Amino acid sequence: MLRPHLKQPVAEWDPCITHNLSRIGGGALVVQRIERLNEQQQRQLLEYVDDHRGAVQIICTAEDGLFRHVQCGAFHEALYYRLNTVCVRAEMASVG
Repeated sequence: MLRPHLKQPVAEWDPCITHNLSRIGGGALVVQRIERLNEQQQRQLLEYVDDHRGAVQIICTAEDGLFRHVQCGAFHEALYYRLNTVCVRAEMASVG
């Protein structure tokens, strides 16, 4: 069964992330460059994850190690641990 998904760069999101989440309807949310979410968006996403466990699949990408953002206080630690269930690291292949 195919499920709907929402895949948009964070820069194109409505300032209120919950508006984007309500559009998913039980599918999957792909958050590209999650480190770019501001503090309010991170809190809203954390609340959504806590309130809707298992209802939505959340797939996140980050340009660099997200844990470094947690360590310096730029990314919400609780959100990091809620989302960090399966981590896949991929290095960019050099061409040439």
